[in-house]
Amino acid sequence: DTDDAATLVILPCRRFTFLPESTELTLESRRILDDCVMPTLSQSVGLFLRVQGSSAWPGPPGTYTEEEIIEFAEARAQSVVDYLVSQGIDPARFIVQGTLPPEDHRETEDPELQAQDRYVEMTLITVGR
Repeated sequence: DTDDAATLVILPCRRFTFLPESTELTLESRRILDDCVMPTLSQSVGLFLRVQGSSAWPGPPGTYTEEEIIEFAEARAQSVVDYLVSQGIDPARFIVQGTLPPEDHRETEDPELQAQDRYVEMTLITVGR
């Protein structure tokens, strides 16, 4: 039951680059996952990883719906999970979520604000049994 999950640590590798308007990880992102996440997951077999994706919500207003933004955020998180599973991590160890950018970042045309909302955050958690 993931509702009873306790956060152990938010992993320091937080930002991953994606190709523009894509959920495909770049080679640099894969290297970060190999260096930062794989050793942690390999050494902590009983722990789970919450993978939360975020996506910018570009404007002008009305260009995208809230549902489209959350789906894209989840797809980016799933891309990270798919890569880790391809490296031998059990897919049952992941909780995939998407999040929306803060209210003041929604439907913006400011590239700096958009860049702040393009990330995947990973939290190592325990789940009560």
